Amino acid sequence: MSVAGSVSMLLVHCRRRPLRTAPCIRSYGSCPPWHGRSCAVPASASRARAGSLCTIRALSAGLAPFLILAPYLLSHTSHLPALCSDTKLRSRPARRRLCEAAQTQVPLHTSKCSTQRAIVPESRSHAAIAILVQNSAHSTYGRDSRSTLERCLKKLYTNYVHAPAADVLLFHNGDFEPSDQNAVRRSGQRPRLFFELLAGALWRTPTHLFEHEKELRAAGFSLGYRHMIRWWARIVFERLHVLGYTWVMRLDDDSFIHSRIEYNIFDYMANRGFQYGFRLMSCEPIKHGSYYRLLQHYALANNLTDNWLASHCAQSTVAHFGAPSCGHAVRGVYNNFFVANVSLWMTPKVQAFLDFVDDAGVIYLYNWNDILWHTAIIKLFTPRISVHHFRDFTYEHVTLKPPAFKRIVWGKV
Repeated sequence: MSVAGSVSMLLVHCRRRPLRTAPCIRSYGSCPPWHGRSCAVPASASRARAGSLCTIRALSAGLAPFLILAPYLLSHTSHLPALCSDTKLRSRPARRRLCEAAQTQVPLHTSKCSTQRAIVPESRSHAAIAILVQNSAHSTYGRDSRSTLERCLKKLYTNYVHAPAADVLLFHNGDFEPSDQNAVRRSGQRPRLFFELLAGALWRTPTHLFEHEKELRAAGFSLGYRHMIRWWARIVFERLHVLGYTWVMRLDDDSFIHSRIEYNIFDYMANRGFQYGFRLMSCEPIKHGSYYRLLQHYALANNLTDNWLASHCAQSTVAHFGAPSCGHAVRGVYNNFFVANVSLWMTPKVQAFLDFVDDAGVIYLYNWNDILWHTAIIKLFTPRISVHHFRDFTYEHVTLKPPAFKRIVWGKV
């Protein structure tokens, strides 16, 4: 069946819909409770009233599981993404994104979803070392990303003794040709190094922000930078869960492990009951107090009082969680290196929280980065005893200022 034939079976219903992002989330009517008194509507929000969001209603029950987004449907000529067969996973948008992330292709006429969770060879490891990579000058900082990647991998394989036992996944946007990939693999000398393409649901603006991408591109950091924040905040875990991995370690292409690690980091975490590990602390400045109010509102509304969210504040209760008690910088984990149990991110409570963050749109409006969300998740949803601070190896992640790349913009060793 052709795409045209499939489209003829659909009713595309366009309805008027206001921008569903902070500071004016539709479900709150005007200003969300966490935003405080200074609720200034961005210019894009006023224009959003004239925008429309198309939703698809399937007239064919057989095609219904596959019809996720009209743009995604119309951009493919012979295939549609398969959704998971589990009805619980299909019940909410976040679960649909998880299934989209599988990138499993099925013919248009297929009426059943794929029941296969892992779409990678069984020979792959249960643990992944994930790195976002570029094969050119960095889109934000201008550095030569390919050369820093080579140095990162050399340090990894030299100093982390058990690196060959884990899968090293290099996620890219399509700028690594087969010859480039073979060169990075050292012509087979790195057999467990895989390239994974970031496409579709893995690297895009949340659905309710599609029509506002033009305004978002003009505000602060690039749209790709904000995709990166969302990737490390949630999507990477959903993707790795689909691929069948249980543990993930993050490195950046300019992250370097400078000293020997003789033990298996993933086994070390699992055997001691740790859910999350980090190497360096972070003190992340925020421009206004809405981040505090957002977390405070969510914690109180969902009765999340048994946590250590405000442990570093003068008054260590959620009721007093804010800048006056906690300061104007968030103390947390420097998550450019982290080790995490993928299942932690897939729990219903964490997924519900990430849905809330996505709906608020604050990653894209305010560039609130993944440091903030990892810190919030481990403090809200895990006991402190399950979080491990690595102190027995030397790690570097430093951003240098162009054009000379000799001055440190920020970073830690």
